[in-house]
Amino acid sequence: MSHINYLRVQGVVRVLLLIQVLVRDIWVFEKSLFHTGA
Repeated sequence: MSHINYLRVQGVVRVLLLIQVLVRDIWVFEKSLFHTGA
């Protein structure tokens, strides 16, 4: 039972890290977009 919970937590952590990377990429992209526009 604990093994299933461990896999579940691992999956959630992986998703959170993926979201963090995506948000950072979008933020950097918008920042560079605004800098080129100005």
